[in-house]
This record gives sequence, C-alpha cells and structure tokens, in this order.
Amino acid sequence: MRFSFLGKGHIWSFFRLIVLIVFCVLLFLFFFLVLLFLLFLLLFFLDLVLLFFVILVVILAVGIVGAVVPTEAIVLFGTVTAVLVVIVGVVTIYLIRLVLELGTASECSREGNTSIR
Repeated sequence: MRFSFLGKGHIWSFFRLIVLIVFCVLLFLFFFLVLLFLLFLLLFFLDLVLLFFVILVVILAVGIVGAVVPTEAIVLFGTVTAVLVVIVGVVTIYLIRLVLELGTASECSREGNTSIR
C-alpha cells in the first residue's frame, strides 16, 4: 500500500498540501503555547508527577486530533509535533528554573545570606 496524501495530481492536491502544512504549523504553535503556559504555572508548584501529567495530556490531545482527522500525514505530523513540543517545553522550564535560581542566589549573596532557600 503506497502512502499518497496528495491525490491524483489535480488542483485540489496542491490545496490539500497547503492546508496540511498550515494545519501542522498551527497545531505546533497551539500545543507549544499551551504547554509553555502550563509549564510556567507549574514552575511555582513544580512536582515531577504533574509535569509528566501535562506532557501526557499534550500527547493525548495531539493523538485525538490525529484520530479525528484520519489522514496518515496528519497523524505523523501530530506525533512529531507532540515530541517537539515536549522537548522544547521541558528544556524551557528547566532554563527558567535555572535563571530564577541564579537570581535567588545572587540576591542572597548581596544580602549577606550564605544559604539559599
């Protein structure tokens, strides 16, 4: 069975390709922003179980979108999007935590405190 989501070469195949690309870009941006917002909220209540729960919810949401639109390409791009969102989101939250911890350490050293909260 050959993988062909472009059809037989008429004008609608180009339109379907454009719609597929736009859909994947919007899907990536939406889930990236949602995950980034949730991870920023979790920054103040950082619990590893909650972080994995958020990642699981994002992956399930992308899978549901891929199941509702039953095109092999959208499922494939949805999976790639979920993996990219998870990687970028986890790296982002650890960078934010690192910056905040460095800021806390510099404040404590300026005030003369030797221990970090």
